[in-house]
Parts: sequence; C-alpha cells; structure tokens
Amino acid sequence: MHFVLHCMMYVFSVKTMQKHLLYIWLGVSFLFLFGPGCKTLKNLGTGNAGARSAKAVLSKTEKEKVNFETISLTGKARLNMPMANLDNVSASYRVSIEKDNQILIRVSYLIEVARILVTRDSIFVQDKINKRLIACDFSIAESYTGLKADFEMIQDLLLGNFHQIPDEINLSAESKNPLIFLGQKAGTAFAYSIDPEINKVIKIKASNLSKNQASEIVYSDFEEIGGTQMPQTTSVTVTSPEVVSFSLEHRKVEINPSRSSFSLSSLNNYDREECP
Repeated sequence: MHFVLHCMMYVFSVKTMQKHLLYIWLGVSFLFLFGPGCKTLKNLGTGNAGARSAKAVLSKTEKEKVNFETISLTGKARLNMPMANLDNVSASYRVSIEKDNQILIRVSYLIEVARILVTRDSIFVQDKINKRLIACDFSIAESYTGLKADFEMIQDLLLGNFHQIPDEINLSAESKNPLIFLGQKAGTAFAYSIDPEINKVIKIKASNLSKNQASEIVYSDFEEIGGTQMPQTTSVTVTSPEVVSFSLEHRKVEINPSRSSFSLSSLNNYDREECP
C-alpha cells in the first residue's frame, strides 16, 4: 500500500526483517499510493444517461474532501506479515497533518519506536530502536512502479479522499453500488469502487502483472468529520509479490487541534541511511 504505511510496517518488524526488505516494501507500496495528481473526467463523455450519472458521481466524489488546516488522527495499527512471522501485531499511532505541507506519524509499542516525517519532497523514517534515520526522496516510486510520487496522494489516501491516478477511467457497465471505475497508468491497472450514496471511494485495487505487484485499500466505518464522510478504518492488503496486510483504526480524530508537532526527536548518535 503506501510508502508511509509500509515504512510503519518496517518499524514494527525491525527486529525480524533485514534492511533490504524495507526497499522491497517501499517499492510495492508505491504501486497505487502515488501518482501525478487528480485528472479530468473527460473520458466518460455524456452520450447516455448512465455516463452522465457516472460523471456526476465522480465530480461529487472529487469534491468530498476533509476540510481542515491541521488534523490529528490517533488509534491502533495492526500488521500481518507471514514472511516475517508477524501475526496481528498491534501498535499505537498518532498522525498529524498540516494541510498540503507536512505529515508526522508517531508509532508506539509500549514506548515510542519511530517517527515518520513526510514533507513536500522527502520522507524521513526515524528508527528509534536502532538509532537510524532513513531518508528518501520520492524518486524511488518511479524506479519501482513507473508512477511518480506526490505529496497530495499520501494526504488524500490517509484521509480517504478520492485521488485519481490514471489519466482516464471508465465505468464498469455491470457495477451499480458501488460504482466501479477502471483505468491504467504506467502498466498498472486500477479499479476504484465508489459508493454513490455518500460519494466516497470505498476500495482501490491495483495490479501490475509485469512487475508481479498487486494490492488494495479498503475504507470503512465512515463518520461525518470535516464536512464530509471520513473513514475511521483503512485496511491495506498486498497480495504480490508477498502477502502483507495492514490496518489503521482511528480512535480519535481532531480537526485543527490546539497543539500539533511536526518534528523528529533528537537525532544525536543516529546513523543516517539513504534510499538506494
């Protein structure tokens, strides 16, 4: 699933995984969590009532975004990674987002074990257990998947906002509720499932056969927050090249909290590593 979430997976399992596995999961995560930005809906056309209705749903869904300047999400994360003998490992998290600017994720397992800072052009993973700072720019995304990195993609997917990756998408004729829109980008096939009653995406599936990559995000437990329906549970499943599942279960969401931190803790005596 997405770069940030797979960085969190790495941190949870840092004692049992070798360093090179981090880069495998970073690449897999980019499969559908980064893209060049929202696209127009020109491909749907207006030739019939079904196409017009589908275009209207997409237009409404695109506008249904959480309204905030800063937002705080706290809850429980759960990880399953059979290859690392991890089964339903849980940890606490706090996600702070400054709109369109930066994201800080703090992960705790009895104690705080990691911080992940996402800026407009970089991602920093502070592994507090092993005293390491891993720094990446977004170029790693394209090297694995052919899809360019995008800060807004991370922000939207963390909040459950619709963010279209393919330049063009088409309505699957057999779909009703949810409506399923299909498209391709850089050899990756995407399927967006949208609930037309709340105008929110409830599932994103992506697969790239040539790269042996397949994954999906499922949004559920919607509540009225920030002027829209916002999912309180985000579940990510990677089925290829290896099976990994991950979920975020929000316990508390605060719009424009009085205090928000966007800094890593002291990096004294930390070893710095760059992404390859």
